Amino acid sequence: MIDSKLINLRQQLLSLGNMIPLGKHTCSIEVKKATSKYKDHFKPYNPRKTHYNRYGLSLTSKDGGFSGVPDLDSLYEYNKLHGTNFDEPDFRKWTAFFKDCTSLKSAVEPFHKCIGRSHILKLDRGGFFPPHRDLSYSSFRLFISLCDNKQDYVFILDDKRVFFQQNQIYFINTLLSHSLFSFIDGSLFVVFNIDLNKESVKAVFDNLSIY
Repeated sequence: MIDSKLINLRQQLLSLGNMIPLGKHTCSIEVKKATSKYKDHFKPYNPRKTHYNRYGLSLTSKDGGFSGVPDLDSLYEYNKLHGTNFDEPDFRKWTAFFKDCTSLKSAVEPFHKCIGRSHILKLDRGGFFPPHRDLSYSSFRLFISLCDNKQDYVFILDDKRVFFQQNQIYFINTLLSHSLFSFIDGSLFVVFNIDLNKESVKAVFDNLSIY
């Protein structure tokens, strides 16, 4: 049974829409330089599906390290396999990458106390996330595209192609079916899982890019 308070908070967010631009921005130049510096710390995203041609660099993890275990895995599959019960809020320790990337930290400053499992995603040519839903009701997703060209990738939300402004932070309703495909090597995206609570919902409302 889902907590009625969470349902109410989710409804407040969705009253704004399924894809909400926020007023904070990051700097793709700085983030790309940092990803180059930390390139050896990218790990396959969901190691059982390496043919999906996608990789992750941890922004947060269980211990602040870059092993990717289990923060770059499917938590559902990892928990089922290992008898664990990890969830998005269990990964709060910032990695050195996140600490070094000042523009990225500044961009999500209103949410700092609510940041859970988060990472940089890198998709090479042919890399993809097939249609799926993120059925975590206790958190929501913030998403940033660092791609130079919108034609280099396709993001589909609820059977519709959507476009992201580079460096712009978006709330995305990932309870809806969504998928991502890359046509080039090195498409970069940032994903933050944010605790769903009064403070984080207020932060979304306080940081809308269009009033």
